[in-house]
Amino acid sequence: MNLSTAAMSGQNLIHDVGLTESAKSGSQELIVVCDEIIGMLKRIMRGIRVDDETLAVEEIKNAKHGGSFLGLKHSLKFFESEHRISSIMDRTFSHDSWKKAGGKTLVENVRDEIRKILKDHQVEPIPSDVRARIESIKKDSMKR
Repeated sequence: MNLSTAAMSGQNLIHDVGLTESAKSGSQELIVVCDEIIGMLKRIMRGIRVDDETLAVEEIKNAKHGGSFLGLKHSLKFFESEHRISSIMDRTFSHDSWKKAGGKTLVENVRDEIRKILKDHQVEPIPSDVRARIESIKKDSMKR
């Protein structure tokens, strides 16, 4: 709820993500879940573009009543930008298909994501001009 309130009030900085007990402890799992929620909120807050292209009136006419839009080029064009696919939340249709796919819980998916992040994430290097400025500030502070 705090994340939703922050997004809806227009805040551009959300801190304490993953912290609990008034920041006395933290949780890698909670960081990953909050990151997922923040991604969803960013998509919601972006809003829905409504114009001739996105309304797709001709595509609706062509699909007709009971038709499918899933195979249309128009749907494919907008799918990634308009639909957010979670890397941790399972959207399997039924319990049986979820079990057949491995039956992983949200916690198991989150822990898999943590392992993946810790293994694969590459930290973007600090630009040389920024690094030089930091070193300058450190040297100045040591003189005092």
